[in-house]
Amino acid sequence: MTSSEGEHETVIDVHSHLLPPAVIDELKQHPRVFPGIEVTDLPGGAKAFRFQGLPDCPPMPASVLDVDRRVQWLDEEVIDVQLCAPWTDLFGYTLDPKEASAWSRFYNEQLVALATTRLVPVATVPLQAPSAAVHELELARSMGCVGVMIGTRTPAFDLDAEALDEFWEAAAALHMPVVVHPIFLEKNPRLDDYGLRNAVGRANETLIALSRLLLAGTILRHRGLTVLVAHGGAGLPSLLGRLHRNYEQATDELADPIAGFRRLYFDSVVIDPRVLRDLVALAGEDQVLMGSDYPFRWEPHPRKLIEDADPEHAWEAAVLGRNARRLFGL
Repeated sequence: MTSSEGEHETVIDVHSHLLPPAVIDELKQHPRVFPGIEVTDLPGGAKAFRFQGLPDCPPMPASVLDVDRRVQWLDEEVIDVQLCAPWTDLFGYTLDPKEASAWSRFYNEQLVALATTRLVPVATVPLQAPSAAVHELELARSMGCVGVMIGTRTPAFDLDAEALDEFWEAAAALHMPVVVHPIFLEKNPRLDDYGLRNAVGRANETLIALSRLLLAGTILRHRGLTVLVAHGGAGLPSLLGRLHRNYEQATDELADPIAGFRRLYFDSVVIDPRVLRDLVALAGEDQVLMGSDYPFRWEPHPRKLIEDADPEHAWEAAVLGRNARRLFGL
């Protein structure tokens, strides 16, 4: 792999989702091990998951299981390394703490079992039980996971809750970057039409979660904490001015969102090269990393998006891989 200047650069995709086939095998063959999780066969060979306390997950895309096709896609897109995180619909935040811990550990073990020099595991943790989440984070780090992906909230609390301080502190101490990815915990009928659930619903979840984190001062409080926001931060960059105006009217109660924003990192899953240029201009070229959301087809050609957004090659190398090597210790 070469950069535009001719020197070798490793190209890294920091946002993808992988479901190891062994996870489904275990659920099908030993359903009593995880009683709060059910997997069923759908017509045409598709599968669906059901977690206690949640609406049914959308049908599982077969591509989230297919490791060979994943590597073929990396070759086609000229990408060297891909960080592989869980499928976010399977975080299991409604499970009881004991089962949730076992589920996270099992999923992480299976991700590690599939790891290669090209496929690098990113963990999940039982975020609804913060002390257990810390324990599983430590185990994941020792197993070889280079970061952790979390959802935008749990059924009991938002990400800015004091209950999660111990998790944020542990992530900082362990040098485990935290990837914040939107999830849904209930159905919203207003998003049922026009494909709005994914088109805008996820962005809204991210915007609310990150706005709370910034105004609560969580990012600033935990020095050494690395937070990477999926989908280019969703609407956060364009609404940062509104958040700051909100802060100006209550400086004794709120943290400065701009100061917190400067500590955040973002992936490049924004689809439009003009939006990516604006994100780099606002956040800085050292704060943006290439992502694809594979196997979901939101950013099918992530490297091309970056090259189109930066025709002068001013920050291309940093976003394609240099920033990811630094953040994730690759």
